[in-house]
Amino acid sequence: AASAASAGTMNMRVFFANAKLAPADACASVFSVTRSVPRTTSVARAALTELLNGVGSSEIADGYVSDIAPGTELRSLKLENGVLHADFSKSLTDGVSDACRATAIRAQIESTAKQFPTVKEVVLSVDGKTL
Repeated sequence: AASAASAGTMNMRVFFANAKLAPADACASVFSVTRSVPRTTSVARAALTELLNGVGSSEIADGYVSDIAPGTELRSLKLENGVLHADFSKSLTDGVSDACRATAIRAQIESTAKQFPTVKEVVLSVDGKTL
């Protein structure tokens, strides 16, 4: 709840996989954790940055994991007519050889971005190449 955040911060949800809440073969199953971030008008950028920061130690203890490689960077973000174009560094897809992990990564990013009513669709790219 946003009202629980102090005046200088805001709460948002970040979505991760969770081995305790979903079977391992549920590739697109993601669950939210709430993060408090400095208040901003760039809410999608702030949420995706939190996503790329990965899971915290208490979240790990609760079974949350990220399928996104550590060190992945958000290179650019543009919202046009409800479509969010998010470009990531190459590490987003490095070592991703199976469809399940690719689906999991997309689910984490899309769920995190689509919590905001202005985002209807998400287009992912790596180094400018659409996935």
